[in-house]
Amino acid sequence: MNSLSAMILTGGSSTRFGSDKSQAKLGVISLIENLLLTLPLEIEIVIVGPELENSARQVKYTQEHPLGGGPVAAIEAGLKLIDSEFVAIIATDMPFASQILAVLRENLPETEDATIPLDPAGIRQPLCALYRRDALARAVTELGNTQGQSVRNLIQILTVRELRLDPVLQRILLDIDTPADLERAISLSEESE
Repeated sequence: MNSLSAMILTGGSSTRFGSDKSQAKLGVISLIENLLLTLPLEIEIVIVGPELENSARQVKYTQEHPLGGGPVAAIEAGLKLIDSEFVAIIATDMPFASQILAVLRENLPETEDATIPLDPAGIRQPLCALYRRDALARAVTELGNTQGQSVRNLIQILTVRELRLDPVLQRILLDIDTPADLERAISLSEESE
């Protein structure tokens, strides 16, 4: 059994962005392919969303039922395919998230269920976070009906270690909601090359 898996959530309506964000291009590759290429090879990946036609890696796929049930319903579906001790939950619109997995793991105490980074405004980013799989599954069960539930409600059930990142790592939490955000991500990607 792997100790760490990654669950990538590709759902959402992308209303502010205007099209499927997972297929938006960060340079020459899509946001979802960028995540697949940057996650360590030993990490098993589950994508909650539509299957990719040509994937850079072997992954497992599932979808929430009913479709459009929201991120907690997606997490519930993804957990059924994961048996690792830890699971990183990553939204597809956070293209640099794979860069902080090691930091999240190093900062998860034995007494906590999750490590969730804080963005520069001090807001939790639970869709770029590391969870103990069993604790997350218990929280999903305790929450009951997951359809339409917010991730905020889910993480209130967990004991969470908040992690304030140093300024160099804070750019990793860039969340692409608009075309302007994508342009910023492209610039950051080019700077790091």
